[in-house]
Formats: sequence, structure tokens, C-alpha cells
Amino acid sequence: MDFLGVGGGELLVIAVIALIVVGPKDLPVLLNRMGKFTNRMRGMAHEFRASFDEMARQAELDELRKEIESLKGGGGLGGELNNVKADVEGTFRALDEDLITPGVSGMAPLTMHADEAAAEATADADAPDGSAPREHDERLM
Repeated sequence: MDFLGVGGGELLVIAVIALIVVGPKDLPVLLNRMGKFTNRMRGMAHEFRASFDEMARQAELDELRKEIESLKGGGGLGGELNNVKADVEGTFRALDEDLITPGVSGMAPLTMHADEAAAEATADADAPDGSAPREHDERLM
């Protein structure tokens, strides 16, 4: 049994000296005060350790925040994703314009209703210049 570098025999000698110096009547009070002092020191050590751990966690969170802000700010992967997003949106806008604009691909526009397409087909069939009627996609009618 080695307590702070003090062996069992040495601890017994210290206890006998404390009993002689303090006396049997005040020894329990002294041991109680020493126990309270030890508990207070342990509490302070625990509080110090907890505050140190909290500071370490806060430093890690600050690093993560900086990293996220750098990604949001356009640096690194965030900038590339914004460029790709802009390209895709431009392509979809161009496709929408092509699909809505009549006569681009020879098909009736997608926004035309079936009755409008049928009326246009009859008008093409009755064309006075003798031209062939325009072909329409059957799915649109």
C-alpha cells in the first residue's frame, strides 16, 4: 500500500504522531476538516478540467465554423458547386424556351391545347396553296 510515496509503516507512524499532538478528542474533527479540504480540492480540479475541455470544444467549433464559412464563401468545393448549379439552371431555361417557342422543332408548342392543335390541323388541310398539311405529334392531341 503506497499512498503518495508513503508506505504502510510510515503512515502508521504519522497517525500515532497526529494522535499524540492533536489528541484523541480533536482527531475526528481534524480528519473531518482534512476530508472537506480534500473534497474541495477535488471539486476545483474537476471544475478546471471541465473548463479546459469546454475551451477545447469551443476551439474545435470555431475551426468548423471557419471551414463552413470558407465553403459557403465560394472557396474550394462550394464555388465549383455554384458554377455547376448556374450551368444547369441555364440549360433548363434554354430547354424551357425551346419547348415553349413554336416552330423550333417543327412540332406544335407544348403549351397548345388539344382543341387548338386540331383547329390548326384542319386549317392546314384546307390550305389554299395546296401545301401538304403539317404533321403533329399524336401525343399532343
